[in-house]
Amino acid sequence: MRNFLFVFSFFVATEGIAQKSFEFMAALPPDIEASTSVAAPFFGMYQQENDFPKYEVNAAGIFLHSLAIHSISRDTLRESSTFSVKGDYIYGIKENDSLPCVLEGDSYYFGVPTKEMILGATSPNVLKQLNKNEYLLNFQQEGKFIPCKLQFGNMQLKISYFDYVNGENKALDFVKKKQEIIDASLTTVLLLPTQKEWKKMLELGIFGETLLFKIR
Repeated sequence: MRNFLFVFSFFVATEGIAQKSFEFMAALPPDIEASTSVAAPFFGMYQQENDFPKYEVNAAGIFLHSLAIHSISRDTLRESSTFSVKGDYIYGIKENDSLPCVLEGDSYYFGVPTKEMILGATSPNVLKQLNKNEYLLNFQQEGKFIPCKLQFGNMQLKISYFDYVNGENKALDFVKKKQEIIDASLTTVLLLPTQKEWKKMLELGIFGETLLFKIR
């Protein structure tokens, strides 16, 4: 799901050392007020070359459109009065419409379009503006945050994931306020950087993989 959803956590693994997961105690950057949406000039539907996933950006927030993959066996189809397959399409799943499907083995596989709010009135996630066309979307999970960077411009949306890796697991030791939670082979490090520490983190390059989406 990495290409479909924003990343919620990342891990640092080294030989002979337990894995570490870095998360944040508060939404980033520090000392910046949260925004309810991105600026109106950047509203639109952004997608890659394929139909899914795509991101809808509007005054109500940000929404992820993706496909939930399901399957149904040929035996179930034969016994069903609701579902049927004609050619490469399955009927009865979506009211008054059909969905493309693929037969693999004894089952037909098909995708059902879904829409998920990742920023908005009912979302716990927090958006903060970095500059005129860049934002941080902080995903909240159980009171902890993981940021990703959104960059808008030229009818494009670039999503950069928080994915900082350092072999010695010490690169973020300059963040003074932290808490470690140890659970079996995984250590979760909760960070609360100051504005100065946050700027230093940016200089280290804490955002890795970037995906490009366009208004098509």
